[in-house]
Amino acid sequence: MRKILFRGKSRYTGVWVEGYFSMEVGRIPYLQWLEYDGYYHEEAVEECAVILDTVGEYTGLTDKNGKKIFEGDILIYVVDGEYDVNEKYLVVFDDDEAAFRTKFYYEGEYMCYEDIIPCENFEIIGNIYDNPELLEGE
Repeated sequence: MRKILFRGKSRYTGVWVEGYFSMEVGRIPYLQWLEYDGYYHEEAVEECAVILDTVGEYTGLTDKNGKKIFEGDILIYVVDGEYDVNEKYLVVFDDDEAAFRTKFYYEGEYMCYEDIIPCENFEIIGNIYDNPELLEGE
């Protein structure tokens, strides 16, 4: 079973944080997590207000470097140390299929949806929030 985890950008510092998503009525969205020092302490819950548009769920997959893949990440496909910088994949959640998928981009143009599969050949090169220019045409 995959771990349910979210990532979002701090509303105040712009730093990326990971945790469990929560948004109570009338409150700012936030991520929260338990501090762990060998034991979980209920009173040690930490939380951070996040920018809602940057919140993305963990896919349960990692890239070739062991880095967690989240919604909004931009991937390239690497084979034998070589990659085509014109081919990029944006990780999205497809509501119709209820699954994580990728939008395939070639030379800055959206081509199609593809299934995201566990693959040691994908590498994260950025995300849509910090690096939108990665999906722009040349």
